[in-house]
Amino acid sequence: MSQQKKQLVVITGASSGIGAQTALDFAAAGHPVLAIARRVERLEAVKAKYPQLIQIAQVDVTKYDEMKKAIDSAEAHFGVPVDLMVNNAGVMYLDNFDVQALDRMSN
Repeated sequence: MSQQKKQLVVITGASSGIGAQTALDFAAAGHPVLAIARRVERLEAVKAKYPQLIQIAQVDVTKYDEMKKAIDSAEAHFGVPVDLMVNNAGVMYLDNFDVQALDRMSN
């Protein structure tokens, strides 16, 4: 009986904190991982722990074409489709929420 490949996990904001640890946890469990973030040097450090299971991509998650290209590349590389996406990318504005400009938060 052949062993079925585990499905691909995509994690945004994977260069540090919760995103990086989530990428490492999924790779430790044997899942192929596409780790996405803007800070490629930090992504390299994450990939170094599981180089066969983690593919990295420097992507602006607000750009559809960049996301699609990275995901298509990872699916081709690992030979399995995306099964799970952990959408961890974010921006932190250092101000009180009630004084934030709405258009600033939507861009």
